[in-house]
Amino acid sequence: MSNYVLVECGGENDVDRDFIFEIEYYSEMNTTKIGGFHRNFYPYLNQDGYRSPLVFVYFKKIETNVLINVECRAYARNIINDDSIEYKRGSVHFELIVE
Repeated sequence: MSNYVLVECGGENDVDRDFIFEIEYYSEMNTTKIGGFHRNFYPYLNQDGYRSPLVFVYFKKIETNVLINVECRAYARNIINDDSIEYKRGSVHFELIVE
């Protein structure tokens, strides 16, 4: 797995985590338990024909009619995952509501 950038998503805080029951990941990894892509996508140097890596996150079982804050984090040796705002570069935040 050291040749991969791993991606994992979940509720941003305890309340949000209580509303997410099951997540599946679809990527070039051979598992639906975690997402990821090969490190060959980096560094990005504005190459012709470059295609960004993609991880599809399927919220398979989730509480409905509730706003949920989701955070996805990338994991690699050179990505610092600290909860301080300074180190949020390896993460993305979005809000999700399913009716």
